[in-house]
Amino acid sequence: MSLRNDTIYNLAGSVVSGVASLIATPLLLAKIGVGGFGVLALVWLILGHFTLFDFGLSRATANHIAKCDASMPGERGAVLWTSLGLNLLWGLLGATAVYVVGEPALDVLFAADAAAAEQVALALPWLAVAVPIATVGSVLTGALEGCRRFDIANILHSIGSVATQLAPVAIAYGYTSELTALIAATVLTRAFTAIAALLVTAHIIAPGIPRGFRKSLARELLRYGAWISVSSLIVPLLMSLDKFMISSLLGTAAVAYYAVPDQLVRRVSILPISLGRSVFPRLASADRSAADDLSHKSARIIACMVTPVIALLMIVMHEFLALWIDPNFAEMASALGIVLAAGIWVNSLAIVPSTYLQAIGKPHLTARCHLIEVVPHIVILWVSVKFLGIIGAALAMFLVTLLDAALLVAFARMRIWKTAYFWQGAGWIVAAAIAGFIATQSGVTGLLVGLSIVGASAFWAYRTSPELPQMFAALRERMSAS
Repeated sequence: MSLRNDTIYNLAGSVVSGVASLIATPLLLAKIGVGGFGVLALVWLILGHFTLFDFGLSRATANHIAKCDASMPGERGAVLWTSLGLNLLWGLLGATAVYVVGEPALDVLFAADAAAAEQVALALPWLAVAVPIATVGSVLTGALEGCRRFDIANILHSIGSVATQLAPVAIAYGYTSELTALIAATVLTRAFTAIAALLVTAHIIAPGIPRGFRKSLARELLRYGAWISVSSLIVPLLMSLDKFMISSLLGTAAVAYYAVPDQLVRRVSILPISLGRSVFPRLASADRSAADDLSHKSARIIACMVTPVIALLMIVMHEFLALWIDPNFAEMASALGIVLAAGIWVNSLAIVPSTYLQAIGKPHLTARCHLIEVVPHIVILWVSVKFLGIIGAALAMFLVTLLDAALLVAFARMRIWKTAYFWQGAGWIVAAAIAGFIATQSGVTGLLVGLSIVGASAFWAYRTSPELPQMFAALRERMSAS
């Protein structure tokens, strides 16, 4: 399959997940309240980060399968079953750790809300069960992406994402709104979708009798995954530390005002992540010169792809939150959303050097970047939340995201900072952010000015990246055919 088609599949899968979130969020807020949703949002974060027990094996699986020739189904099967065996073991060990240390950890995370800590503690067995489900699922996704079956990977992802987000809504409205039941529904849904993914992936990559566990291959996978696991451990923790610090210092209700716009702007990340997932197996199997050319092309496409989208989100942030949730919520959360959106623009560009370094066999460099960031990230975030409150968390995340991008670009020796498209895109984002803040106060006039900025940035993106019109044309063809 072509890079264009694979990216479209990834985009479609992520859009489906985003739509499900748009439906589920206001329904859950209305049923369980801001405080309850804040607690549930933190639980979802915890569940999402259980892939840290994957120890980099999902990316190692994708890398090894991408390098296997299509005529080597036996080798691909060996990679799949060896990775599954390792990750099942890590998952079971992780489940034990979660169950043993979970309760004291929850007391720290929910220090400002003892009632919330008690409710989540009741669901601790379900959280423990979720660990091996997450580790096994990550390997299955990596295996499908390694052999470039992004169509199947995204069908499975879409089904699982929709079911996982809507199951708690069904339970809340049809049975009970207790958080323990909502968490259990989430975990059970993930279990069923993981079983379906296992059956489908095994049929595609390793049909027939499962291959045995290969020790030599396990050592190779662990050696590659060791450095990936450093980033896999640090990045999710740092990216969720803002919510936990807000919960600890300001209370769980404040988390909802922060988490909702944060979830909204992070949906834009589906664009660069979709392209990055498509590019990874190609970078892994290409020679160095071709990998360099593809990475620079990908950076330009991503800059042009996300700039008008983020600009639009900044302009309509207040009005959208007012319609989606309610006007009072928008007053509290819209400024946060604009600042967080600026950070997503920077993070989108950082995806390219990160993917490049891992694909060419240098995951230790991405790990070094993330190790360097740990102390500055914690210090900046704590000081900002302590003295500036909830808006301080958003500003801190922008600063540490900028640091992350600068380090990754430097280690990858890319020239992103020296390109015209970077500075032009940054200019559009600054203009949109200013217009977005004005639009929250000046109504229709400010909104119209902001939308003119969005239109101009879209025209710039269309002219700067000739690949975008081709991708949109292919997408229209597929939608017409369906």
